[in-house]
Amino acid sequence: LERNDLRSFLTLRAMRIYPALIFESVLSALVLGPLLTVVTLQAYFADREFWTYLLNIVGYVHYDLPGVFKSNPAGGAVNAQLWTVPLELECYIAIAALAMIGITRKARTFFALLAAACVAIFSIQVYSGFFAPLFARPPDKVVIFSFLCGASLYFMRRRIPFNKVMLVLSLAASWGTMSFPQFNYLVPFPVAYLAVYIGLLDPPRSVLTLGADYSYGLYLYGFPVQQSVAYLFPDHRVWYFHLPVSLAVATLFAAISWHLVEKPVLTRRGRALKWLAGFRKRKQPKVARRAN
Repeated sequence: LERNDLRSFLTLRAMRIYPALIFESVLSALVLGPLLTVVTLQAYFADREFWTYLLNIVGYVHYDLPGVFKSNPAGGAVNAQLWTVPLELECYIAIAALAMIGITRKARTFFALLAAACVAIFSIQVYSGFFAPLFARPPDKVVIFSFLCGASLYFMRRRIPFNKVMLVLSLAASWGTMSFPQFNYLVPFPVAYLAVYIGLLDPPRSVLTLGADYSYGLYLYGFPVQQSVAYLFPDHRVWYFHLPVSLAVATLFAAISWHLVEKPVLTRRGRALKWLAGFRKRKQPKVARRAN
């Protein structure tokens, strides 16, 4: 977003997210489901669950496929991890809206507004007597605030120290605020700092991952692979079997996703930006083009 205009930023984000998501959703619906369903194929493809599941490709998340994983300990969800996708889309809508009004170009203002918003929501909760059980799951909107706080830390990167003192303080603040639901909206900044700090450690890559990024593929395939392993090996539902088998198979699918879908799409980023630039130029009024 800092390097490109808003339209280019959203185009690049869509290229990173949607192709692999579409591929995984279609693979789950057309291969995994038919292989593991306990209903007939005719009933499977006629079921409304099958058709609504395909809405995952546009970010409208559905978790179940007809007759798949219904007897598993974790329930029948095929892709429970996709709960984050709608929130991710909301994150990009939020940052796009802030960019349109110019807030993202004013680092201090952006930081101050976010901090004020977090404190204001916290104060309203305290004033209203909000109460929830200890360690209750934070509201989904906390995820969006955490994303925006991460962006704010990037914009303020030349003013915020990167050191172990801040790491320890952020860890303590994260633990303290996440332990009490009343403090949910004080979570985003310390959690964002932790995420940024860990990310900037940049550990050396292994030979297997050199020049590749399997993280998104592991996110997409981890849960369906775990569910498949639990379903296919009901007598081996113990962590020391389940973990290595699931990790190995999910990594294999992540590698396929990267080399077959993600990398080929990402190599076309320059072409996509060039097309956008040409499109904007074609859309300019003739008088403006002559003036330029």
